[in-house]
Amino acid sequence: MKEPPPDPQLSILFGWCLILLLGLPIGGFTAWHVGSKAAATTWPRTSAEILDSKLYRTHRPTQWCLQLKLRYRVGETTYASRRTSSSRFAGTACDREQHVMSVRLERMQPGARMTVRYDPQDPDNAIVYLAPVVEFIDAFLGITAAVWFGCGIAMIRFGKRLRREQDAARAGSAKPALR
Repeated sequence: MKEPPPDPQLSILFGWCLILLLGLPIGGFTAWHVGSKAAATTWPRTSAEILDSKLYRTHRPTQWCLQLKLRYRVGETTYASRRTSSSRFAGTACDREQHVMSVRLERMQPGARMTVRYDPQDPDNAIVYLAPVVEFIDAFLGITAAVWFGCGIAMIRFGKRLRREQDAARAGSAKPALR
């Protein structure tokens, strides 16, 4: 039994799905995430007072993390912040060992002062720790998006080549018109 020829339209559609549904959103998210961490490195610094600090445990992976509630001034306005890291994924304020985080917690008791960075466009947004600009998850998602994007382009090109071959085969087998 003869196998039907591949459908060029389906290959082209599959290529666009890889690019538009997978590659672009993941690549865009990764670029936004890396860009926001890079921008945080230039934020101005200010002094903050620790209002509350406590340890909590995460699961998957199991880590001990430090949660801080801070108060700081920018100009004449006082702000409060709970965010500790410039990355939403990094365990910058976390460690696997409870005793490591207990030592940090001792230094960060209510009333203690520390330096924070705040977003000049949104002073309500402040961070304590700067995460590395490119982390493993950023590299993994970036590479995954690039592979999906590349595969999508390859499928579109493959579908166009199939279409040209089918058009050439139809043109070669066409009979001349009767006069």
